[in-house]
Amino acid sequence: MTAAFFLGAFFLAAFFLAAFFLGAFFLGAAFLATFFLAAFFLTAFFLAIGFLPMEVRRTYLSIGIRADLCCFSPQTCH
Repeated sequence: MTAAFFLGAFFLAAFFLAAFFLGAFFLGAAFLATFFLAAFFLTAFFLAIGFLPMEVRRTYLSIGIRADLCCFSPQTCH
């Protein structure tokens, strides 16, 4: 009975450890995937702003992103 009890406790502990580490792994993978997706979409957004005409760019940038995004090309800097 004691051997069966310890064997059961060992397998239960192994199961919970495996579940914990797998959960941590998938949580980390989900966090990294979210981070890279956000970085990708932000990069695509700012690149798209760079290809827009100047009038449209001013409209987008006047919303509050007043960084020097309109200075992608030197002749449009002011």
